[in-house]
Amino acid sequence: MTRNTTTEGQPDEAFALSALWSSTLLLGIVIHSAVTYGAVDYQPVWTLQDQQTHPIFDWVVSYIHSFRMPLFFLTSGYFAAKSLNQSGLRELLKNIVRNLLIPFVGGVFLLWPLVCAAFAFSRASIQHIPYALGDASEALTSKQFLPLKTGHLWFLYFLILLVVLACAISLVSRKSNSLHAFINKAANGVFQHFWVRFITLATALFLCLCWMGKPFLLTNHRWTINPAIFTTYFIYFGWGWMVYKSACLTQLKQHAMLQLVVGYVLFVLNGWFNWPNEAWALPTRQALVAVFSTLFVLGFTSLFLTYCTKPFSIIKYSINASYWVYWIHLPFVAFVPGLWSGLNISSPMKFLLTLASTGALCLLSHRFLVRNTALGKILNGVPFQ
Repeated sequence: MTRNTTTEGQPDEAFALSALWSSTLLLGIVIHSAVTYGAVDYQPVWTLQDQQTHPIFDWVVSYIHSFRMPLFFLTSGYFAAKSLNQSGLRELLKNIVRNLLIPFVGGVFLLWPLVCAAFAFSRASIQHIPYALGDASEALTSKQFLPLKTGHLWFLYFLILLVVLACAISLVSRKSNSLHAFINKAANGVFQHFWVRFITLATALFLCLCWMGKPFLLTNHRWTINPAIFTTYFIYFGWGWMVYKSACLTQLKQHAMLQLVVGYVLFVLNGWFNWPNEAWALPTRQALVAVFSTLFVLGFTSLFLTYCTKPFSIIKYSINASYWVYWIHLPFVAFVPGLWSGLNISSPMKFLLTLASTGALCLLSHRFLVRNTALGKILNGVPFQ
């Protein structure tokens, strides 16, 4: 079952945003393949680190992390608003249950034991502990497999709450004509002008980073919600929602390559500079991160809206498969590094093996086991279409 990826009056743009949405999920495999071989210790978020590491993978992780989830929530907000407008509240709520809640609950309870076992196997293999599979089986029979965290599906947890909250706000605003008109007027004023939308989004991200107290976006893997993280992604979700409501997609096509090039230069400068442990350094880094992250978010949005408007078969298949691929990938990406941890090959080669094998296993499982099943209908394309 292939969901419709067009929007009335602007099918090319809607297809481009569907492709952008799926790209953010597929990049999750890249970032989770890279983090095992980074020189930085990512514990307790990621408990695998191969004995052969390279700083280039820390750059890969930092680069992707600076825009991936903001773009995911932005595009999700767009399609949630589209679904509410075209199909109504009841259909949107059905989509939340069928395409978000069921995969989230099923993933947390069914995948988490496999994830724990996969991490246990690879950790034992990397440390050259005999019978690494024994550690994996022990993980399956211990209490650590209980879903005490939302894991890599935390974004579904957030997305469910964000859609419900946005629907509630939309219903309230509709009851007040003056409030509804003010919101629409403000949105049009922001999206019509490049500098206004850039400064607005960058300032919002800077304030959120200050609230987090970090020069990078945090991730919420626990059931308890961090208000700063939730607010950050509510802003991006709301941004995408208002993009749809304001019908300003054409204006977002401006300066794609310029934004990406400038953003990359600032990203490299931030990584190369030896930041001192002084009071001024943290807010300066937060401001710099807010600027280049916003350039990436707006730049990739513009890039896809400009150049990814033709429904090529490979892009259509990627859109349809990406949800399943991300949903299932973590046990694979945590298990396969243990298979070649003892090989005398470079960390880039191990990374490529991990990325290629994980991608192949996920795609093959989708093609032959999931695509034409009831599960394939649930985990197929953008959830709101």
